[in-house]
Amino acid sequence: MQLFITVGLTFSYAAGPYLTIKYFNILCLIFPALFLILFFVFIPESPYYLLQVNKNKEAEESLMKLRSSSGKAVKIELESIRRSVEETKANKAGFTDIFATRSTTKAFIISLSLVAFQQLSGINVIIFYAQDIFKSAGSTLAPEISAILIGVVQILSSGATPVLVERSGKRFLLLVSASGMTLSLAVLAYYFYLLEKKEDVSNISLLPIVCLVVFIIVYCLGFGPLPWAVMGELFPGNIKSIASTCTASFCWILGFIITKYFNLLSDKIGQSGSFGFFSLCCLVAANFILLYLPETTGKSLQEIQLLLSK
Repeated sequence: MQLFITVGLTFSYAAGPYLTIKYFNILCLIFPALFLILFFVFIPESPYYLLQVNKNKEAEESLMKLRSSSGKAVKIELESIRRSVEETKANKAGFTDIFATRSTTKAFIISLSLVAFQQLSGINVIIFYAQDIFKSAGSTLAPEISAILIGVVQILSSGATPVLVERSGKRFLLLVSASGMTLSLAVLAYYFYLLEKKEDVSNISLLPIVCLVVFIIVYCLGFGPLPWAVMGELFPGNIKSIASTCTASFCWILGFIITKYFNLLSDKIGQSGSFGFFSLCCLVAANFILLYLPETTGKSLQEIQLLLSK
């Protein structure tokens, strides 16, 4: 998902400055439509969904297509999915059930905190206002080219996470991500501080690009995809859907507020103050991970719930 998002953003950076709003939006409509036609038409229905609606034979056929196999392993996995579906139906939960145990309450707080830190890193501000940021920074590269560079870096970085997470674990990658974002945003804030004080920054005019490239790399390695992956591992099946819905809603409401009022914040405390604030939030995120986030990679739900119950 992260990869396709970054491809779309890079397309926007590349095409946006050179097209009218009308033709830009037409192109943005065409590509998803083609994607749906070329891919989704041929994707088998989810075995989980088919078992939910009692289509057992279709569920088995779907799983065989997805696994390119018809052996014993498929039957074992299908039985595991069936048990999960039955458990979810038997223990259907509401919002208040999130707080029924210490472990699920803690899981919810961790999930909300991770997506809050994701948004408070300023990622959407940087993505949506990339060209404006480069203009105000006085970069020697054209703002349009700088924004495209950021998009390309996003695409390349997004592909590395699945490989690294199996070797290093999610907790470590999130910690590296938060630390890297803290440093890069702090340096960027200092650059804007010099600019606001009318200091000569001609010798370091490429610094904003370097800072944002580093920021994007470490964000895509950790805080971009991993809060959602961690959230999926923290909750038992019966409350996962309601907890995920609440967490995602909170995430995008907060993202909207930060993006909406970024310019107002910058008018009040300057670009240096804004990026300094984002850097401070990333520093708090790093400490939160150290203190409260358990490693979930390679652990079963029961093991994770046991860790959270302590």
